[in-house]
Amino acid sequence: MTNNSGIGSAPFGVMKIDEKGRIIEFAEKPKGEKLKAMKVDTTILGHDEERAKEMPYIASMGIYEVKFPGANDFGSEVIPGATSIGLRYCI
Repeated sequence: MTNNSGIGSAPFGVMKIDEKGRIIEFAEKPKGEKLKAMKVDTTILGHDEERAKEMPYIASMGIYEVKFPGANDFGSEVIPGATSIGLRYCI
């Protein structure tokens, strides 16, 4: 997802990762300052410096099948629920 300005909104859920590529935060279609706060250094995912500046966000989209008690929606329940109990997923 490309949106360098941090202004506007994301059409997808966006993940923030740590220096090891583990999900540490998730925001469902963030806007404005919340979107800007979700920027990450995507060089840890293999992008060169120029590409990382062009693509500083990690978007979540797709079809998933998971078993997480009491959760039905990946973006609003599974990722936040997993991270809230200390689970981390390495991308």
